[in-house]
Amino acid sequence: MPMSETAKKRWKVGIRIASIFSAFVIAGAMVVTFVILVYLNRGLPSLETLKEYQPKETSLVLSEHEEVIGEFFEEKRFVEKEIPLRIKQAFIAAEDAQFYYHKGIDFLGVLRAAYVNVVAGRIRQGASTLTQQVARAFLLSPERTFERKIREIILSWQIENYLTKEEILSLYLNHIFLGAGSYGVAAAAEVYFGKRLEDVSVAEAAILGGLPQAPSRYSPQKNPMRVKRRQLYVLNQMLEQNFISKQEFEEAANADVFVEPAKNVNKTIAPYFVEYVRQRLMEKYGTQKVLQEGLRVFTTIDLEMHKAAENAIRKGLSDLEKRQGFRGPLRTTSRDEYFKDRELREEEEGAGRDTPLEVSATEVQGRGRILMRPARAVDTGDVLEGVVVRVADDKGEGLIEYEPNFMARVKIDDLKWAHRRTQTEEDEEEIIPEIKKVSDVLTNGDVVLFSVQALSKESDAPLEAQLEQHTEVEGALLSIDPHNGHVKALVGGYDFNRSQFNRALQAKRQPGSSFKPLVYATAFDFGFTPASIIQDTPITFENSADMDKWRPSNYDKKFLGDVTLRSCVIDSRNIPTIRLLNEVGIDAVIKNARRMGIQSNLDRDFTLALGSSGVTLNEILQPYIVFSTGGYREESVFIKKVLDRHGNVLEENQKEDFEASVPNSIRDGLSEVKKQIASVVFSNQDDSAGSASVSFLQEGQSPKKKERAIVSTPLRPGQALSTESSFLMTNLLKENILYGTGRRARELKRPAAGKTGTTDDNRDAWFIGYTPDLVAGVWVGYDDLRVLGKGETGSRAAVPIWLDFMSRATEPYPINDFPIPEPIEFARINPKTGALAKPTDKTALFEAFIKGTAPTESTPQVLRESDFYSRDQ
Repeated sequence: MPMSETAKKRWKVGIRIASIFSAFVIAGAMVVTFVILVYLNRGLPSLETLKEYQPKETSLVLSEHEEVIGEFFEEKRFVEKEIPLRIKQAFIAAEDAQFYYHKGIDFLGVLRAAYVNVVAGRIRQGASTLTQQVARAFLLSPERTFERKIREIILSWQIENYLTKEEILSLYLNHIFLGAGSYGVAAAAEVYFGKRLEDVSVAEAAILGGLPQAPSRYSPQKNPMRVKRRQLYVLNQMLEQNFISKQEFEEAANADVFVEPAKNVNKTIAPYFVEYVRQRLMEKYGTQKVLQEGLRVFTTIDLEMHKAAENAIRKGLSDLEKRQGFRGPLRTTSRDEYFKDRELREEEEGAGRDTPLEVSATEVQGRGRILMRPARAVDTGDVLEGVVVRVADDKGEGLIEYEPNFMARVKIDDLKWAHRRTQTEEDEEEIIPEIKKVSDVLTNGDVVLFSVQALSKESDAPLEAQLEQHTEVEGALLSIDPHNGHVKALVGGYDFNRSQFNRALQAKRQPGSSFKPLVYATAFDFGFTPASIIQDTPITFENSADMDKWRPSNYDKKFLGDVTLRSCVIDSRNIPTIRLLNEVGIDAVIKNARRMGIQSNLDRDFTLALGSSGVTLNEILQPYIVFSTGGYREESVFIKKVLDRHGNVLEENQKEDFEASVPNSIRDGLSEVKKQIASVVFSNQDDSAGSASVSFLQEGQSPKKKERAIVSTPLRPGQALSTESSFLMTNLLKENILYGTGRRARELKRPAAGKTGTTDDNRDAWFIGYTPDLVAGVWVGYDDLRVLGKGETGSRAAVPIWLDFMSRATEPYPINDFPIPEPIEFARINPKTGALAKPTDKTALFEAFIKGTAPTESTPQVLRESDFYSRDQ
């Protein structure tokens, strides 16, 4: 039925009202939307921060040859301006295939993700674009709210209009967290594959591209099967997007990928050195700058030398403890229990196995594998742990299983040292039982340490090994270039993981006889010569306050009468050195010590001559640097240069220009020979043994004495000791290596000088030695001041370590001798009397003298106390 006119009118009115209402609703909605957008937009952060991107970046510590030896960071990140195309494509394929086509929001992607999630009944896909992820990571909080999502959409659109696609991608790839403590693709490539970003393959890029969704779940170091499936998904996406060809897909899918085990570079390469550098940087620049601002720290350490130092310390300390006997196995168990327990420990620690981690999932059968690279391949010199599985006395060998079905063989000759330690009375000779068969030392089930002596040529043949044990003794080695003060090697202990205490820089121990050269060098400035005669006779010190007496003796408990200063150095005589200290004055020696780099407190008494005052290895090394350079001192330099993230120089440590300044007071106090507290008076009441009684002077007393003038030439700018005295000291310390307590170092077979040091009861053993191009010092001792062992002197305990290190460290240097300075002359003398030798004297030798101080006649000049003091008191 046709609509009536009335109905038509009503319909038109209804339509008109509905239209008006709809218009009001739409307008209202638009107003509300506008207000909401204005409100949300009003509080949005500025996009300028994206242009001025300054993320937290890793500071790198570099060796002399710019190898990475340390990393300091809150977020491990290396910002890369040029990121390889395959890396970009992998992340785009995995995270945002429409990245180059949308304006910040992928609406089709949102609908697709919603459909997939509804069908699956759970969240399986996200729809955030890379631009949205940048907005969220840089400008918004991570909270999940509707308001934040709207802000994210607004910001994404703004970012797309503010930055280019490449700028957005660069921000994303440098900032994103990718697991294992790595932020950004450059850090992830280094952590997972041990590679620079430009060296990452397509197969590896696909693994990185699959990480953002769940960095822990898809970690190559933890879940190889999941990682392989995720890698194939990313490669398929790259193929669909035409980023790679079918051939490239097949090659990448079938390639084995080797993953680096988790490691801490700060504790593996040069840990004591790196830790000291960290402390220095923190003190100077503060925590934020060091951990967040990507410094580049160029250091002085030579890794080849440092490795030689570590090996020398470990071998030397191990040899010392072997001389004391075998403490026994670590524990005893069965073979099966041993490997079961170790497997459990490795799982708990997350340790990588030496065997490949197979991928068995059906969807990846026949494809390439994700393999965990061994933490360290077995090499000659490595110390490993294993369980004894066979003892064959008839063959004179024992077999140690260190990995399932991998063996090491120890022969009877390598067990001769392993007698059980026995406690003996101090004065009784220790009886060491003889090792006649393997079973005297080892039994099945013993868990022991061994060092690899030779690798087997056949895969199923056992390694050649030597029995080892954990060392409790500690040691330190420090080596410095004397020409510029650069620290080339620093080992502060046997194992940084066992103890972080740096015994090269922090431990203050008595240096023993290694301090004596400071007394001799001071004496040379005052006219003493290597031919000067000093008395080696008993002497007694008496404290007038409590009548306590001190009777110093020589190491061999003998007294030789009149001896030359030369023999004092070579034989390290104690009594003549004490007498010489009295002649030149304690204050003069201390002043010289201060100028030559020893800053620790020095006792102002006669025990100073015997090295009774605690010093660090770094300190006692400094005077020897002075001797080697002709009197010049260089401060120890650890850091050559520090750059900020922009390449600006924050500090640069260059060799000081010695001619730049003249220290007018450099020799102040040298003429002040004999302070009251440093003086003694030798009485004329000799006992039957010919010893002298010595008493300390009271305050205000002063003995009559002959003043001794300084005979060496004035110090040049920057000198701490005269050129002549430095050479005389070096010349005698060369003789010490050839004929004296340091003669084990002769095997270096190049000109070298040095001095041993041993403290009371053999608690500390030292050797400081040098060539024209390298100075090195070694200390050996127990932290708890235990005795090292019978006969463990500086010569036996420290010199072999020094020799082992220097034999390798000096290889790059030419064989040069120490230059002879102009003010030095030589004379032929009698080595016993110090006088000019007669033509018929077959034992005569040429000795060096400061010009004008050589003997002029064949009658010895004996320097006795009466030459300097009146016997009237």
